[in-house]
Amino acid sequence: MFLSNKKERSKSLKRLVKNKISTPVAVQPTKIEIPKKIIKALYDHRGQGPHELSFQKGDFFHVIGRENDPEWYEASNPATNSRGIVPVKSFQVIERTLKRPTSSSTSGSDSSDYAHRKLYGVVLYDFVAERPDELDASAGESIVIIAQSNHEWFLAKPIGRLGGPGLIPVSFVEVKDAQTGEAVDAVQLPPVKDWKKMTQLYEASTIPLGVLEQKKKDLVIFASINSFILEGDQYWFVLYAKTSLGMHRILYRLYDDFYDFQMNLLQTFPVEAGQEEGGERIIPYMPGPLKEIDDKVTAERQTELNQYCQELLALPKYISECELVQNQLLGIHEGDIEIDYDPRETNLQQPTEDHIKVKIVHKEDIFAIKMPVDCTLDQLKTKVYERIGLEVKLYYKNEISESNQPLEGEMDMEEAFVQAIQRGKLTITTSDI
Repeated sequence: MFLSNKKERSKSLKRLVKNKISTPVAVQPTKIEIPKKIIKALYDHRGQGPHELSFQKGDFFHVIGRENDPEWYEASNPATNSRGIVPVKSFQVIERTLKRPTSSSTSGSDSSDYAHRKLYGVVLYDFVAERPDELDASAGESIVIIAQSNHEWFLAKPIGRLGGPGLIPVSFVEVKDAQTGEAVDAVQLPPVKDWKKMTQLYEASTIPLGVLEQKKKDLVIFASINSFILEGDQYWFVLYAKTSLGMHRILYRLYDDFYDFQMNLLQTFPVEAGQEEGGERIIPYMPGPLKEIDDKVTAERQTELNQYCQELLALPKYISECELVQNQLLGIHEGDIEIDYDPRETNLQQPTEDHIKVKIVHKEDIFAIKMPVDCTLDQLKTKVYERIGLEVKLYYKNEISESNQPLEGEMDMEEAFVQAIQRGKLTITTSDI
């Protein structure tokens, strides 16, 4: 039958894939020096000597010495690991404790507030994990930020793929408001130590099988499967679910998970499965097992299983709200994510076409043009010349440092358009030659 030695190997591989990123512990990385202060550059500055660092407005540095010197800090750049001195007057000291405003609260509600709130972030640069407790991430990828190890590291989980939590540098992540998509500067997150305690408390409060439901149970009321991914030589279906208390889940399930669930469901409700005389089947059908699986077969299964989930939740409540449906199939398993906003509606501002909208600011005039994502610098210059009638120098706005950078070569062009693809916009300013 389907539950064979092959099935046991499949379960072992499943555990291997979902556990490939270990849960991080609050260990101070050996290469990172605890900063005495965190400072942010107020102006652009070019170093005047061999020991003086250059920087741009908006750059963050860590003060590692001479923190009380009125003229010069000894500082390090966490992005480049360069060390040197910087002028005190060119920097703003960033407070280590940033309080997030609350609409109404008592002092005792703060811990529970950040315990349940998770922040959304976009990875700014590719990050390759060097330790088992770090998180591999690609530029532009969406992540859920769930804790902070120290001032250098966030603890985060990926949204669009499999993987448990892992550490990622703070400087590699832009934190965003999940509702507006706007960047957030002041964040308040629990330390990893507190997050692990909260996770343990949550797991301890989870209803085991056979126990009566809680007073107010959070039930999945909607589920859909809109994609699948191939990882570890297995096809995982990415299942989006919404609960009765307004939470949103991203669940990862193998075909085997659906098959096991269906077998249990048919045994639990034999009348509704049409297996007893006089019983009319109301439990939906799902696609049967196959020996050969590829992208095409999985795409067809995705469509059929999506319909299956919706028909399943439309069954009478004694079935759709039973422990089997809500826990085995739609519950939070290891590697799954539950958040308090709809991840499908975050304002990523990603372009949906093969063109980028470019805003041109020339003296008092502002106009917009559309350019192919693979256009060259000469093509852009020609388009600008056709619009304003003269040759000019071009600068693009770096949205990260909020400074204008010269657009002089193809490398500048590539950097500008990569940023535009990630952020959905590009602003070009001009000056006379």
